[in-house]
Amino acid sequence: MWSDIINEFSQNPRDIKTVPLRGSGIWFYVYVRQGKLFVSKAKNHNLSSKLSNDRELYEREYEKLLALYHQRESGENISKEAAKVTYNQAYWYGVFAALGM
Repeated sequence: MWSDIINEFSQNPRDIKTVPLRGSGIWFYVYVRQGKLFVSKAKNHNLSSKLSNDRELYEREYEKLLALYHQRESGENISKEAAKVTYNQAYWYGVFAALGM
């Protein structure tokens, strides 16, 4: 599935939105550079994340964050666990939601 994410955003880099539990999300841009997944400020939306530098979403975080995302979707409070894995969990959740994972 990791390769599916890389393929998708290699072929179709784009703005996607975070998926907060309350309120509306913010937009950010997802793209692939040298086979690695990155996020940056949105390119086509004004309500953009305030990222000062592009951030890499690491493959080593993928499986754990996907499992936590599914727990979150079923109503579990996993925010502390997710924060221990990465401070980029909101971007991961947006990627998973955009791809229907």
